Amino acid sequence: MYDGTLPFEAGLQRARGEARVSIRRAAGASRVHRLYQAGAAKARLPKIHDKERVEVVLINTSGGLTGGDRFSVDVAVEVHAHAVVTTQACERVYKSLGSNALVENRLTVASGATLDWIPQETLFFDGGALNRSIDVDIARDANVLLMEPIVFGRQAMGETVAGGRYRDRWRVRMDGRLIYADNASLSGDIAQDLQRLGSGKGAVAFASGLFIGPNAGELRDAIRDGAPDDGVTGGVSLVRDALVLRAVASDSQCLRRWIEHVFQTVTGRSLPRAWYC
Repeated sequence: MYDGTLPFEAGLQRARGEARVSIRRAAGASRVHRLYQAGAAKARLPKIHDKERVEVVLINTSGGLTGGDRFSVDVAVEVHAHAVVTTQACERVYKSLGSNALVENRLTVASGATLDWIPQETLFFDGGALNRSIDVDIARDANVLLMEPIVFGRQAMGETVAGGRYRDRWRVRMDGRLIYADNASLSGDIAQDLQRLGSGKGAVAFASGLFIGPNAGELRDAIRDGAPDDGVTGGVSLVRDALVLRAVASDSQCLRRWIEHVFQTVTGRSLPRAWYC
């Protein structure tokens, strides 16, 4: 008979998901070339009535992430094509019994192509454990905007995050050469860490971003000049022809206003419709 305890995660169901999509320029328009989806990872293609780009909406039908879940997304944008990738809703990272949820994103952007990677916020709950990676391979003349927001506890819901594990790893290569690497890690007493001046100064909502394109230098000043300053502190730096973007905010709504400003400044368009639903 059992003694009241079970082996670690014994018999517990875990979510698996894989989505792969490639976008190709054909007959004067960006079109889906290949689409594969398995498990709880889905990709939907809403009509946006614009032949210049394809919008891909990623969905996790399991309803969130917890320890032991594994998801992977692979997006390839071929020569002169344009893809906008977002999510149907905010991803949720729930309390783990011990192991990490694993999310692997692999993005490839070919010559003259454009990728806007703009998922909605990841909501991190108390006791969550997430290990996420973003590996990007781009051509020298590609245009890429990457943005990843995360919120540690929704203030409007009275949520706080006392502990957990969070790791975010970015690697960006241009023509095979590493041009950008970033590691972010929080573990243990996350609430105390976020109170420190060098990490969050009490903020609970964060965004990390990167833009690579021929007009990066011009956009730096435009992003700085028009950025909202109510409840959010954002920064943008030009590092080897790439714009590195950072923001910390008191709540997710303040962070959203900053992200919307950045996206409109860089692309000249509004955020994908899923952001406003």
